[in-house]
Order: sequence, then structure tokens, then C-alpha cells
Amino acid sequence: MAPIAGLLVEYFVIGCVASFWALPLVVRAIASNQVLPKDFTVVAASAMVPALYVIGMVCDLIGQKVTHPFKEVIETQVRKKHGEANVSSQKIHAFAVAFEPALAKQIDYRSLRDRIARGSLAAVMPLLFYWPYPDIIPRELASLAGLGVVIVLSMLWYRMQKLSASYEMQVLNALREKYPDKMKTSFPQDNIKGEA
Repeated sequence: MAPIAGLLVEYFVIGCVASFWALPLVVRAIASNQVLPKDFTVVAASAMVPALYVIGMVCDLIGQKVTHPFKEVIETQVRKKHGEANVSSQKIHAFAVAFEPALAKQIDYRSLRDRIARGSLAAVMPLLFYWPYPDIIPRELASLAGLGVVIVLSMLWYRMQKLSASYEMQVLNALREKYPDKMKTSFPQDNIKGEA
């Protein structure tokens, strides 16, 4: 999957998760507005896919801001376990792109999976406070179910993030074995300072 296609899928999936609360808000706003023309529903329906994409982007941004401190802790723990406390994810990825594109694609796939989990986590958060279907399921029960979904998505994101960080360490080891001279100057075992 090309990186741009991955982003299209990622944001759309996250937007679809958010549609559980966003779609009823939009429908109510359109239905209750007397100023809009009657045929506006066609325009609104055609704008739904781009709107879900934008909502997905916003939820991913919020998810990134919320989970980033935890991501740093997870990556630090994994790197210390592998004896690579100061390695940079971006640098590992850049070397993988340059020397082993198949490994770089695997890093990208894992990153996509992580982003969908964190964006979905942000997308379901409003359901803890706002439930658009009180006639179907009582709000208290929906909030409790929403809390369960948030907990499950948090655990899922944590696991995926930990697996991704571990995979990066495996990629670094594979690059060191295959390209020892190039990697020795860029990734000395105990002397790297980088961003996570």
C-alpha cells in the first residue's frame, strides 16, 4: 500500500468511527435549520465522505497529542530493553528507506496500524459524554459501554505501539548486520542522541 493510500484509509476509518456521534449532530443541524434549501440534503450527503476524512484527521491529531507522552515512555522502555536507549525512530526509518525499502514498508504498515488505534481512541471519547441515541440505549449504559471501548482501544494501542517499537529494534539489528560499515558511523552502539 502506498503511503498516501494508507493515509486515505487511516483518516477515513477514524472518521467512520467518529460518525457514531458526528453524523447525528450533522443530521440534526441540517434538519432543524429552516434557512437551508430543501434540496440541501443532496449536497450534505455528497460532502459526507470528505467530512468524515477531515473528522478523521482531527481525531488523529487529538489522538497523537494525547498518546505522544505514553508513546515516548513505551519506546524508551523497549529501547532500554534492547540496549539502545537513545536511538531515533526517524533515523532507523530513514536508513531502512535508503537500504532496505521492504523493511521500511513494514515499519510504515505498523505505524498505520498504531495511528488507526490512537485515532479511533480519540474518535470514541465523545461517546463518554454525548450519546445521540437515548431512545435505543440509555445514556448511562452507553457511557459505560463507551468506557469499555476506550479501555480496550487503549490496551490495543499500547500493544501495537510496543510491537512497533520492538520491530524497529529488529530492523536496526538487521541493518547493522547487513551494512556494518555504514551503520557503525551512524548508529554507534552506545553513543546516539536522537528524537523519538
